[in-house]
Amino acid sequence: MSDKRDQITEAALKLFCENGFHDTSTAAISREAGVATGTLFLYFPVKDELIITLYIESKNKQIAFMKEGLSRQKTAKLKLAHIWRRGQEWAEKNPYAFQYMQMVSGSPYSAFVARKKVASISDLGEKFVTAAIKDGALARISLPLFFSLFEGSMTSTTNHISLLRSAKSKQKIGEQSFDIFWRGVSK
Repeated sequence: MSDKRDQITEAALKLFCENGFHDTSTAAISREAGVATGTLFLYFPVKDELIITLYIESKNKQIAFMKEGLSRQKTAKLKLAHIWRRGQEWAEKNPYAFQYMQMVSGSPYSAFVARKKVASISDLGEKFVTAAIKDGALARISLPLFFSLFEGSMTSTTNHISLLRSAKSKQKIGEQSFDIFWRGVSK
């Protein structure tokens, strides 16, 4: 990616999180990025395209981060705990991207995003969760419901621990919440 494009996406992410979609103009994004508005339009002809692209790129980065080291985990529980922990680490390192993805998910833009091929947590775990259900380690539950519960619980926990100052408290709450989730879905 080009430096100017990166400047635009970083500025847009920050401004959308601070001001919302409708109160962030392309002129403001260009100003924040230090580029001409025409330059923004070279990369993103319409604001909606920028909004959707930012979501897809943020989600892909989150999933790639969670995937790192996943293959070294041996059981479904360890794999899910790894994804949970890495998701929280990523959110802490990328607070604007994490907040932004929640904004889009709760907005009318989510319908546009749903039509795109966007990486998801289920892409990381569908095979091993299916196997764990078949083997009896996990309760019989539909995969979409399982991943909805997983991502919702992980996101809620991540929002909660973002308010905490102590790294030790963040780790403890993250582990407790995963254990509660696991007890709810395991046999």
